[in-house]
Amino acid sequence: MNFHQFLETTEQTALIEKLKQTCQDVYGAPAHPEVIKRWQTKSVLELQQELKWLDTEERTRIKINKQYAQRQKEKEALSLNGYERCEAGDTFERIICGGIGKEGMPMHKLDHMNDDFLHDYYGIYVGSADEWLDWMVDDGYCDQDIICIYEITIPPTPPFYLADDPASGGFAGEDASKQVPDAQIIFSTIPMIPRQYVKLRKRIGMKRYWKEREGRENRWG
Repeated sequence: MNFHQFLETTEQTALIEKLKQTCQDVYGAPAHPEVIKRWQTKSVLELQQELKWLDTEERTRIKINKQYAQRQKEKEALSLNGYERCEAGDTFERIICGGIGKEGMPMHKLDHMNDDFLHDYYGIYVGSADEWLDWMVDDGYCDQDIICIYEITIPPTPPFYLADDPASGGFAGEDASKQVPDAQIIFSTIPMIPRQYVKLRKRIGMKRYWKEREGRENRWG
């Protein structure tokens, strides 16, 4: 064996060791003996190309597959209960009479729900402000000076999920004669939606509200 062959063999050995380590790291398992035998027949250039492929394209593919499998696992866990996952960036409306603090949008334990599965989560009711505002005022929910309409954007983490409000479509209120507008519950594992995902869309005093409502009702006849 001449010096050039010695260097070639030494580099091949070092590359094969790197391939073994990378294989363990990427797949979480040692390389198969037959694969190692195949590596031993390859040139330095071929081994370098295989190492580059394994450490970039294949590593990325495995990572994406793991992420997808995790998302599917989360979705399947909740689909058994009929709940779907919200996508990051989805938006919802929520009316708060009196507004919220600087920290963000508080969420509340869902231990009042019939489904025990929800009891470990925090959630809030959301729905169309146009449909809910008059209903809430008429039913006495908004007896304060200020009504705030917020737009909530779903954060990228942690996962948020969506449930239908069991009361939607039914009749409720002081005289139980008004149909409840459609509403949903967004829920997650955190007790507060951070402020950067909560936008104040409209702030209206009760005097202005009644003036605007009177104008609407006059237009509608």
